[in-house]
Amino acid sequence: MAINTIVSQLEKAAEHFGQKTYLADKNDSGWNPISFDNTKNLSRCLASSLYHLGLNKGDHFAILSEGTSKWVISEFALLYNGVASVPLSVKLLEEELPFRLNHSKSKGIF
Repeated sequence: MAINTIVSQLEKAAEHFGQKTYLADKNDSGWNPISFDNTKNLSRCLASSLYHLGLNKGDHFAILSEGTSKWVISEFALLYNGVASVPLSVKLLEEELPFRLNHSKSKGIF
């Protein structure tokens, strides 16, 4: 029996929906769409880079971001590597950030 994970769902969606838009960010010239395929590929490339930088399964890595496509891609990259994501609110006070990062034992931050 295959295990159903968020990463396996992205893989299946990329196979099924390919170039259809999955994510989009708004900029000065309108919406910038990102397909299912591109989301998967960007996530896997980032996952590979993190692995080569020494991030290992079971490590913790923080994400400080609003809800953007970069957040989603970063999250998938961490999941591909079996890394625990530590989501941090952009509304944290400046003095709260070091405590949260240290307490979570995060190896880094996006």
